[in-house]
Amino acid sequence: MKLWNRASGNLKDRNSVWIASMSRRTQTRNPDLEAAIIKATSHDETYLDYRNAQRVFEWVRTSPAHLKPLVFALSKRMEKTRSWVVALRV
Repeated sequence: MKLWNRASGNLKDRNSVWIASMSRRTQTRNPDLEAAIIKATSHDETYLDYRNAQRVFEWVRTSPAHLKPLVFALSKRMEKTRSWVVALRV
């Protein structure tokens, strides 16, 4: 059963990354930032993608304009997942 949960979580993450990459860039949405957040907060609770987490932190440090899309993407991620560990891992 654990293997099934990991496989379905991986499939959900890939689908979310694909949907995020197809979205338009607006004032509150940044598809690249959303994809990095999804990859950094994968459903695997034992693994942390440090590279994508570092990309998220670099975006926020370089420009405060990226803060609004970051909050939007994190809140959207928290709404979709049931595990708060997964949603708040970044």
